[in-house]
Amino acid sequence: GSAFDLSMNNPAGMVALVEAVEVYERAAETFKKKKEEQSADSTESTRLNFTNMRAAALEQLYQDFEMRGVEMFRGVHENAADLADEEDAANTQFTAVLKAATELVTEIDIVKHQMSPCFAPHWHVEALWSSCVAHVCSNHIVQQIGGPDGQNLPELTITQLLELVAWVEYFRETIEETFPEVASMRDTKKTYFEERPELFAGDKKTVNMQNATESLAWVNNMLWEVHRLAQEEFLVRTRSQTDEWLDKVYGSETVKNQSSEGKLTTSLCEDVFSFSSVQLRTIRERLSKKSDALILAVCIILSHMRSKQVHARNNFLQDLETCCAASNDFTRMSEKCEDMISELMSQCEFSEDMTFTVEATSDELMGVYSSDAVYSARSVHIYVFDPIEEEIGIRLFEEDWEETMVDNDLAISLVRTLEDFHEDLEHYMDDFMVVKSMMSLMSATIIFYAKCLLLRAEKHRNNKR
Repeated sequence: GSAFDLSMNNPAGMVALVEAVEVYERAAETFKKKKEEQSADSTESTRLNFTNMRAAALEQLYQDFEMRGVEMFRGVHENAADLADEEDAANTQFTAVLKAATELVTEIDIVKHQMSPCFAPHWHVEALWSSCVAHVCSNHIVQQIGGPDGQNLPELTITQLLELVAWVEYFRETIEETFPEVASMRDTKKTYFEERPELFAGDKKTVNMQNATESLAWVNNMLWEVHRLAQEEFLVRTRSQTDEWLDKVYGSETVKNQSSEGKLTTSLCEDVFSFSSVQLRTIRERLSKKSDALILAVCIILSHMRSKQVHARNNFLQDLETCCAASNDFTRMSEKCEDMISELMSQCEFSEDMTFTVEATSDELMGVYSSDAVYSARSVHIYVFDPIEEEIGIRLFEEDWEETMVDNDLAISLVRTLEDFHEDLEHYMDDFMVVKSMMSLMSATIIFYAKCLLLRAEKHRNNKR
């Protein structure tokens, strides 16, 4: 509007205009008081009438503000009409509407700090501008989502849902920072869907701050319900998208790798965290640093990663080499998770409670990865003792073993076999996990001897019968 442009481009000129209006109003008030005093002593009446300059100026200012918002959205809709034949026209319009709304909300701070000082405090310019912005923006956004109950939310992309959630949070933060009393007004007596708020009181010379505050509170609360609906839809999509991608990653054949030192790994770690990192980065870039939606999305992604890992772990333990690779992979995944969450926490401003929630969820996931790494390392005993049972187990404690193998031939063979496997494990796995594997092999050796002895005893008992 012209008043907005004049205040931004020529603040001294706007100050002069406002002062002229105020001088005129004071002169009119003085003249009126003197006439009232004279009329008490005289029957003469005056025909001199003064124009209500401040009321006219406030009304014009309100219209200018409203027109600025209308013109900004009109350009959005005209541009969308030009793209009507394109498949992406609806998405383009939605993004443009949010962009226009963001610009208008951003100007609340500009009006407060740059424009408002040009006016006398009782003009309440920031309240006029904020009310216009709230009214115009809320109407256009509600239209985009199919009404206040969000009928069209399922048709939005996940990025659009994120942008909508982020915009409402930005609007709420801006309004409640500018008008702190709005934060405590969670119930309002009136709705303002189609009706422009009536902001002027009595003689129209002053802004009715009660009406202004109530209209802002109503828009703030209405949009927060939109935020809740959009956030729910976004979280549903996040769950679905996360599960879909994890199913794809865990269901696909991984690429096997071996380092120059001989350590075995697969592409599982990179496949899982390339997706989750991109997903979290996309969410983080579009939401505020302290958004509850960000917290909830992070916890959903981490918990679904944990669930998938729990159910899919054993699929990677097919033989000795895959157990070693899985152990290395799960160790790397635990470290990668820690790095990812550490980066996230450093870039966000979560409350203490929210920080605890994220850390607890991430700790559960890292705990699963770490325990699965140990489990995979210990599982090598299954594949180590398969050939040992075939070669040695069938001969141990037999008559030939007792009579001819007087030099502990089978025991020596067993030890040498275990030594060979130990060398392979040192080659394939990290040192810490090799220790875990050897402890498992020691237990498996004892069980192997006990099993063989019990089988022979049972066989001997059956032969007696």
